[in-house]
Amino acid sequence: MRNKVFGTKFNRSGHSRTAMFRGLVRSLVENGKTHTTETRAKALQQEMDKIFQLLRKDTIASRRNLTAKLGNDTETVNKLYQVYLPLAKSRVSGFTTLNWEGERRGDNARIALIELIQVKEKPSAKPKAVKSSRKVKENEDNTKES
Repeated sequence: MRNKVFGTKFNRSGHSRTAMFRGLVRSLVENGKTHTTETRAKALQQEMDKIFQLLRKDTIASRRNLTAKLGNDTETVNKLYQVYLPLAKSRVSGFTTLNWEGERRGDNARIALIELIQVKEKPSAKPKAVKSSRKVKENEDNTKES
């Protein structure tokens, strides 16, 4: 039975698996997108949701936990806090999108493109135009004449 068994092993040891995820996260944060296999992309999507939940708390403890999770990579952590913090505050989940790219030549593995959702800037609030109705002007002219 697979009771309480979480995730996939990717035929790697634990240290190798964490190093692989750190590299994938770093690549995704730096470039905004990355190409990888389908199973890695699905696992990376779960990992990014966990990272964004830590980012969303925005405390010193969560920053330290995030730094430890990414192997003391302060550049990536700083970019997460500077660029992606507004996105984390505005959403609960769904920070990444998966698009299937086809099969890899050689071993025919399915390749996926995983992208981070970008922060959409809100359009600047335009001042409301004052209604210039002719009826109001005509009524004012009529009252002046009489």
